[in-house]
Amino acid sequence: MRRVGVIAMFVVAALLLVAALLLLRVKNITIEGADNINGLHTLNNKSLFLLNEEQVANDILSQNPTLQKARVTIKYPQTLEIYVSTAAPLADITLQDGYMSLSKEGRILSKHKEQSKPNATTITHYQPLYARSFSVGDNIEMTDVIGSLFFLSKRHRRLLYQLAVLLYGMRI
Repeated sequence: MRRVGVIAMFVVAALLLVAALLLLRVKNITIEGADNINGLHTLNNKSLFLLNEEQVANDILSQNPTLQKARVTIKYPQTLEIYVSTAAPLADITLQDGYMSLSKEGRILSKHKEQSKPNATTITHYQPLYARSFSVGDNIEMTDVIGSLFFLSKRHRRLLYQLAVLLYGMRI
Protein backbone atom coordinates (compact mmCIF):
# COMPACT_ATOMS: atom_id res chain seq x y z
CA MET A 1 0.00 0.00 0.00
CA ARG A 2 2.78 2.39 0.94
CA ARG A 3 4.65 1.45 -2.21
CA VAL A 4 1.64 2.42 -4.37
CA GLY A 5 1.57 5.88 -2.72
CA VAL A 6 5.27 6.46 -3.47
CA ILE A 7 4.81 5.38 -7.08
CA ALA A 8 1.74 7.64 -7.44
CA MET A 9 3.70 10.62 -6.08
CA PHE A 10 6.56 9.85 -8.47
CA VAL A 11 4.16 9.68 -11.43
CA VAL A 12 2.49 12.98 -10.44
CA ALA A 13 5.88 14.69 -10.06
CA ALA A 14 7.01 13.37 -13.45
CA LEU A 15 3.80 14.59 -15.10
CA LEU A 16 4.21 18.03 -13.53
CA LEU A 17 7.81 18.22 -14.76
CA VAL A 18 6.81 17.21 -18.30
CA ALA A 19 3.95 19.75 -18.25
CA ALA A 20 6.34 22.49 -17.09
CA LEU A 21 8.83 21.60 -19.83
CA LEU A 22 6.11 21.62 -22.50
CA LEU A 23 4.07 24.64 -21.39
CA LEU A 24 6.73 27.04 -20.11
CA ARG A 25 8.34 27.91 -23.45
CA VAL A 26 9.69 31.16 -24.89
CA LYS A 27 6.85 32.73 -26.86
CA ASN A 28 7.63 36.43 -26.31
CA ILE A 29 11.01 38.19 -26.33
CA THR A 30 11.16 41.83 -25.29
CA ILE A 31 14.30 43.85 -25.96
CA GLU A 32 15.30 47.12 -24.38
CA GLY A 33 18.38 49.13 -25.37
CA ALA A 34 18.91 48.00 -28.98
CA ASP A 35 16.87 47.50 -32.11
CA ASN A 36 18.49 44.49 -33.68
CA ILE A 37 20.11 41.62 -31.80
CA ASN A 38 21.60 38.58 -33.54
CA GLY A 39 20.94 35.07 -32.30
CA LEU A 40 17.48 35.51 -30.77
CA HIS A 41 15.88 33.05 -33.19
CA THR A 42 17.61 30.21 -31.34
CA LEU A 43 15.65 31.07 -28.19
CA ASN A 44 12.17 30.77 -29.73
CA ASN A 45 10.16 27.90 -28.28
CA LYS A 46 12.93 26.85 -25.88
CA SER A 47 11.85 25.72 -22.43
CA LEU A 48 12.12 28.56 -19.91
CA PHE A 49 12.59 25.91 -17.26
CA LEU A 50 15.91 24.84 -18.84
CA LEU A 51 17.32 28.29 -19.75
CA ASN A 52 20.19 29.78 -17.78
CA GLU A 53 19.84 33.60 -17.79
CA GLU A 54 23.58 34.21 -17.46
CA GLN A 55 24.44 31.81 -20.28
CA VAL A 56 21.84 33.41 -22.58
CA ALA A 57 23.31 36.86 -21.80
CA ASN A 58 26.83 35.61 -22.58
CA ASP A 59 25.63 34.04 -25.85
CA ILE A 60 23.99 37.33 -26.86
CA LEU A 61 27.19 39.26 -26.12
CA SER A 62 29.32 36.82 -28.11
CA GLN A 63 27.05 37.10 -31.17
CA ASN A 64 26.71 40.90 -31.01
CA PRO A 65 30.08 42.67 -30.88
CA THR A 66 28.58 46.15 -30.51
CA LEU A 67 26.88 45.26 -27.23
CA GLN A 68 28.66 46.05 -23.99
CA LYS A 69 26.31 44.47 -21.45
CA ALA A 70 23.34 42.13 -21.55
CA ARG A 71 20.95 41.12 -18.79
CA VAL A 72 18.30 38.46 -19.28
CA THR A 73 15.26 37.96 -17.08
CA ILE A 74 12.75 35.13 -17.34
CA LYS A 75 9.13 36.17 -16.82
CA TYR A 76 6.90 33.14 -16.49
CA PRO A 77 4.91 31.76 -18.22
CA GLN A 78 6.26 32.67 -21.70
CA THR A 79 8.44 35.80 -21.78
CA LEU A 80 12.16 36.48 -21.96
CA GLU A 81 13.16 40.08 -21.19
CA ILE A 82 16.52 41.24 -22.54
CA TYR A 83 18.16 44.50 -21.47
CA VAL A 84 21.29 45.54 -23.37
CA SER A 85 23.63 48.50 -23.60
CA THR A 86 25.73 49.23 -26.63
CA ALA A 87 29.47 49.78 -26.64
CA ALA A 88 30.55 53.09 -28.11
CA PRO A 89 33.71 53.20 -30.22
CA LEU A 90 36.45 55.08 -28.37
CA ALA A 91 39.06 55.07 -31.12
CA ASP A 92 39.97 53.65 -34.50
CA ILE A 93 43.23 51.80 -34.92
CA THR A 94 45.01 52.09 -38.25
CA LEU A 95 45.52 48.88 -40.20
CA GLN A 96 47.50 48.32 -43.39
CA ASP A 97 44.21 47.67 -45.16
CA GLY A 98 41.74 49.89 -43.28
CA TYR A 99 40.66 50.62 -39.72
CA MET A 100 39.13 48.90 -36.71
CA SER A 101 36.85 50.60 -34.19
CA LEU A 102 37.66 49.72 -30.58
CA SER A 103 35.65 50.10 -27.39
CA LYS A 104 37.27 51.44 -24.23
CA GLU A 105 37.82 47.83 -23.08
CA GLY A 106 39.60 46.92 -26.33
CA ARG A 107 36.76 45.00 -27.95
CA ILE A 108 36.81 45.13 -31.74
CA LEU A 109 33.46 46.62 -32.71
CA SER A 110 33.90 46.83 -36.49
CA LYS A 111 36.38 46.74 -39.35
CA HIS A 112 36.13 49.20 -42.24
CA LYS A 113 38.09 50.65 -45.15
CA GLU A 114 37.82 54.27 -43.98
CA GLN A 115 37.69 55.95 -40.58
CA SER A 116 34.41 55.47 -38.73
CA LYS A 117 34.03 59.26 -38.31
CA PRO A 118 35.89 62.07 -40.07
CA ASN A 119 37.59 63.29 -36.87
CA ALA A 120 37.73 60.00 -34.97
CA THR A 121 40.59 59.52 -32.54
CA THR A 122 43.08 57.29 -34.32
CA ILE A 123 45.75 55.04 -32.87
CA THR A 124 48.64 54.21 -35.18
CA HIS A 125 50.57 51.18 -34.01
CA TYR A 126 54.34 50.96 -34.51
CA GLN A 127 54.01 47.54 -36.19
CA PRO A 128 51.94 46.85 -39.32
CA LEU A 129 48.51 45.39 -38.50
CA TYR A 130 46.22 43.57 -40.93
CA ALA A 131 42.44 43.19 -40.78
CA ARG A 132 42.62 39.42 -41.45
CA SER A 133 44.50 38.98 -38.15
CA PHE A 134 41.53 40.20 -36.08
CA SER A 135 37.87 39.20 -35.71
CA VAL A 136 35.01 41.53 -34.87
CA GLY A 137 33.85 40.83 -31.32
CA ASP A 138 37.26 39.73 -30.04
CA ASN A 139 39.26 41.71 -27.53
CA ILE A 140 42.52 43.10 -28.81
CA GLU A 141 45.40 41.40 -26.99
CA MET A 142 48.02 44.14 -27.33
CA THR A 143 48.93 45.73 -24.00
CA ASP A 144 50.23 48.93 -25.58
CA VAL A 145 46.92 49.46 -27.39
CA ILE A 146 44.95 48.66 -24.22
CA GLY A 147 47.08 51.24 -22.39
CA SER A 148 46.33 53.83 -25.07
CA LEU A 149 42.60 53.14 -24.76
CA PHE A 150 42.87 53.49 -21.00
CA PHE A 151 44.33 56.97 -21.36
CA LEU A 152 41.82 57.91 -24.04
CA SER A 153 38.83 57.05 -21.88
CA LYS A 154 36.87 59.96 -20.43
CA ARG A 155 38.25 59.55 -16.95
CA HIS A 156 41.82 59.99 -18.15
CA ARG A 157 41.41 62.44 -21.03
CA ARG A 158 42.56 65.39 -18.91
CA LEU A 159 45.67 63.49 -17.81
CA LEU A 160 46.44 62.60 -21.42
CA TYR A 161 46.06 66.24 -22.43
CA GLN A 162 48.43 67.41 -19.69
CA LEU A 163 50.95 64.70 -20.60
CA ALA A 164 50.84 65.63 -24.30
CA VAL A 165 51.35 69.32 -23.49
CA LEU A 166 54.28 68.53 -21.19
CA LEU A 167 56.02 66.01 -23.44
CA TYR A 168 55.29 67.28 -26.90
CA GLY A 169 53.96 70.79 -26.51
CA MET A 170 50.95 69.70 -28.54
CA ARG A 171 47.24 70.41 -28.13
CA ILE A 172 44.69 67.61 -28.48
